[in-house]
Amino acid sequence: MRRLLNTIYITNEMSYLSLDGENLVCSVEGEIKLRIPFANVENIVCFNYMRCSPALMGKCVQKHIPINFLSLQGKFLAKVCGETKGNVFFRVRQIDVFRKKGLFLAQNTMAAKFSNAR
Repeated sequence: MRRLLNTIYITNEMSYLSLDGENLVCSVEGEIKLRIPFANVENIVCFNYMRCSPALMGKCVQKHIPINFLSLQGKFLAKVCGETKGNVFFRVRQIDVFRKKGLFLAQNTMAAKFSNAR
């Protein structure tokens, strides 16, 4: 099942994100403001310079949940994400083949679509 629109936006510059078991915890000056299970989180976006615990970053990398750091104006600063899956050499080979035979592949695809549309 795909999780939809479960992005956490942190805008308070005094926030501290940490890990508590299987929960994401956001606290401000020692007071817990937000506690969410990791199962409900798809992405974390942090505005301004804020703090994030290494344990939380490790858990997010393990669960493939990216943490994006943006300036207060929304300019991208950094992103913490896990290992990229897939074979890079396979993708490069696909791109090379498409560059050489792109027109033929596009024509073939369109002919098949028109044929199946009848």
